[in-house]
Parts: sequence; structure tokens; C-alpha cells
Amino acid sequence: MNIFSMTMYNSMGQLKPHAAVGSDDEAFVVPDFPRIKLAGNDFDPPLSEIDRIGPSLEFVVRAQEAMVRSHGMVGNSFYELQPEFSDYWNRNYGPKAWLVGPFCSQTTFIASSNQGIIYII
Repeated sequence: MNIFSMTMYNSMGQLKPHAAVGSDDEAFVVPDFPRIKLAGNDFDPPLSEIDRIGPSLEFVVRAQEAMVRSHGMVGNSFYELQPEFSDYWNRNYGPKAWLVGPFCSQTTFIASSNQGIIYII
């Protein structure tokens, strides 16, 4: 996950800015990031829900508990792309984010051969 996603996830979970709007289509301002406006429909459950419950949330909670006990997390980004979110994360949340991406998220590779040279796309 990239540092923007992690920051928004924590902000939504702790501050619940989407609780103040009347519908999932109505935009709200993300606290500490006034230029960012989102709507509840921008997120999948359970993140879009105000009172989160369910097995996917239990998994996320256990993963975050493990992350808090660690020495840092690896983020799929690089500092120059998202300095605002990286700095915010390292000041307000934790553990320290180590941005070492972007990683290639390609899961399938296509190999072709042309005169003895193999190209992997």
C-alpha cells in the first residue's frame, strides 16, 4: 500500500470525517488536508462504514497491531512523490514509513522469443 492510502485509512478510521455528511455521495474534507475532498463512495466497505465490523476489519486490526510492534513499514512509493503524506504519517502515526517504491505490481509475465532473445513484459 502507498503512504497516501495508509494515511487516508488511518484518518478515516480515527477521525471519521465521513460521519458528518448526509450521504455517501456528499463530499467531505479530510482533516489536516483541506485541499482533499472525498466521498463515502470513494471507499469500499468496511472503510466507508462509520461503525466498522466484520472479518476484513478484524484482519486489518490484527495487521495494524503487528505493525505497531515493528520497527517500520515498507511503503510502495517514494518520498519525492508523496512528501506531505510521508511526513504526516511519521509525525502522527507509526511506525516509521520507509518508502522504497514504487514496486512493480505486475503478477503475470509474458515471455516471447525473437531470434534467441527472450523478452519479458
